[in-house]
Amino acid sequence: MSDVLKRHRVIGIRHALKKIRNAGLISSDVIYPDDAVEELSRIKKKADGALRHRAARSDAPVDSIVKKIEKTFKLPEGSVKLQYPSGRKARSDTTINHLRKKWVKITE
Repeated sequence: MSDVLKRHRVIGIRHALKKIRNAGLISSDVIYPDDAVEELSRIKKKADGALRHRAARSDAPVDSIVKKIEKTFKLPEGSVKLQYPSGRKARSDTTINHLRKKWVKITE
């Protein structure tokens, strides 16, 4: 591989790691891909051992579903955000049905 391609590959890896760090999926001091893979595999292992997965009731408030997702997937509090297609965070008293209706309008 030429030096130019190696350099672009390293830049691509660093860029990907930066996005993963900014998303809060890996710790901020990880600078090598192997360390990132190790951290992400631990997160995946945690998610694989989740309690159960099923659709949310349409009359359930958003805040209770967010808490349920965090508990089921063993995520830290505040790491899940349900949002409208515009990117605005859904209010805690909004129902899942209302949120689904907003997303369906976008897909039609």
